[in-house]
Amino acid sequence: MRTLAGPAFGTLLLLVTSSVAFAQPSGEPAPFYEAKLEPPAGRVVHGWGQFSSEWDKDARDGAGDAADLAAYERAVKGNLPAMLSFYTSLDASLMQQFVERYKQMVAQRGFFVAEIGLNFQDFQKDASQGMRDPEVVMMLDTVREARNPVLLRIGYEFNNPGSLYDPSLYIQTFRGVVERIREGHSDNVATVWNAAATGFDRENFMRWYPGDDVVDWWGIDLFDLKDFDRPQLAEFLEKARSHRKPVVICEATPVFRSSTSGHVRGPKSDAEAAAWFQRLVDLINAHQEIQAVSLISVDWRRLHAILPGSGWPDARINSWPKAVAIWKKALAEKRFINASEAEAVLHVR
Repeated sequence: MRTLAGPAFGTLLLLVTSSVAFAQPSGEPAPFYEAKLEPPAGRVVHGWGQFSSEWDKDARDGAGDAADLAAYERAVKGNLPAMLSFYTSLDASLMQQFVERYKQMVAQRGFFVAEIGLNFQDFQKDASQGMRDPEVVMMLDTVREARNPVLLRIGYEFNNPGSLYDPSLYIQTFRGVVERIREGHSDNVATVWNAAATGFDRENFMRWYPGDDVVDWWGIDLFDLKDFDRPQLAEFLEKARSHRKPVVICEATPVFRSSTSGHVRGPKSDAEAAAWFQRLVDLINAHQEIQAVSLISVDWRRLHAILPGSGWPDARINSWPKAVAIWKKALAEKRFINASEAEAVLHVR
């Protein structure tokens, strides 16, 4: 959700210290696509979201982001997230604020995988013509110096019905950002082509595809329970496999659409929340092309001023004991990469 907030092999891979070929449900070894920053075969990077654009600004509405992370870490104690989610934009002021806050976070926390959502909805023509390259370079210089692995969601949720990107301008900008990545030798940055499940009913998501030569990962955002049943989700995952791209669930949070247009809601009960989390776990278990997931466990009510529509709920997982139990059980499985082993398994060569 918008919260304004050549082969890539060899030294561009994450260092695999112990690669276990986990079996798929079919009994076959888990896939490994040799993608940039891909974890060992069969593993899933456990992530949390989100540090919003309000956090970038050090604004009052973003002050609770760190508290939400702390609450999440208490809820999943023993299996802390290896990946943290951030948001920024090709806006000069916001980008400057983001890079300063990001540097502080790296200094405080040390190693983590960063999932960064890069928005250019308001600057599509400028960005496509390279006029926002100074902001791109500023971001890339910062994350390259930090050395932590980065999954960069360029123009995330490009097919979101509420804020569609122009396909031609989107593709041109995506490819331009990749040029800057390669020119700057930002070997710790992998690109993510990130669709929104909520947009699958409108147009074919492949209209926005910039090409296998510039895309490292495919990404998907899942909110409503109905998102899991969309036939286009199965198509998206099948196409990711056919293109040999690992998939990251960039945003996953139990926020449901209501019968009132523009209004959303949270789970009405612990049982409804548990059902959502079980569907998420089942999806990950059934599709081993899914190799990372970022669960958004935040109090959305703080961010109402920058969110579309109304009704955004408190979606912190600690509100639902049954959901916590389901998620903690999944995270305890060997397949998930948590913070305790992240640096050993995921650091860049």
